[in-house]
Amino acid sequence: MPVAAILLTTATGIGLVLHGYHWPLDVLASWCLGPLVLAPLWSVSCRSSRRSSG
Repeated sequence: MPVAAILLTTATGIGLVLHGYHWPLDVLASWCLGPLVLAPLWSVSCRSSRRSSG
């Protein structure tokens, strides 16, 4: 599943640049900032699922 998400994100970013909707630096910045923003959410999600299953 993570591989599919990475492939779709990469393809979407490349498509946005090729069609002129975004600058390459915008897409690169979102690829770098996305994991930083989503990491705390993932951490909280894992912690709450461990708590509810135990």
